[in-house]
Amino acid sequence: MKILLTGTIHVGKTALLNALETAELPNVLTIPEVAREILSKNPELEKDPNLQDILFTEQVRREKVVTSNDSIAICDRGVLDIVAHSKLFNHEIKPEWLQWLRTYDLTFLLNKDDVPFSGENRAFSDPGRDWIQFRNTLDDNIKLVLTENNLRYQQLSGSIESRLSYLTSRIRETPVLRESYERRVERI
Repeated sequence: MKILLTGTIHVGKTALLNALETAELPNVLTIPEVAREILSKNPELEKDPNLQDILFTEQVRREKVVTSNDSIAICDRGVLDIVAHSKLFNHEIKPEWLQWLRTYDLTFLLNKDDVPFSGENRAFSDPGRDWIQFRNTLDDNIKLVLTENNLRYQQLSGSIESRLSYLTSRIRETPVLRESYERRVERI
């Protein structure tokens, strides 16, 4: 099973994923944000026209590795974000990307209005960009990708704690985790 955490910049995706890791749910594996990792090691790729292809290939590779066993994979961003960024920058959207969107069992869109954003952040390489506008436009594009592809999703709102509580309750309801708990109880 794969769960996607998506949303525009600075909405708490990584903070939620980090909090989820401390919840110590059995058979739950996380996939950190691929773009952040790749670009931190190779900042020159930010302007590479093949960046989205590179991100797609690595995202899919990681998702396949994690989902190859009976576990729940939770992605901090995913292919949906690649499509939304491609829309934002008017880049080509590949058919295989759109097909991959259907491989997520649950998608959670984090509400941008719950996390204040000043637009100032040293992590962004383009100080001349209007980051508040970028954030809003990316949020619109993510919602557009969800709508255009008829993808079901739930919006996660509130504090990190309330988001975590809701997300862990949904994860505990999944058959994969329920079976894991039943096997552990049988061994005891």
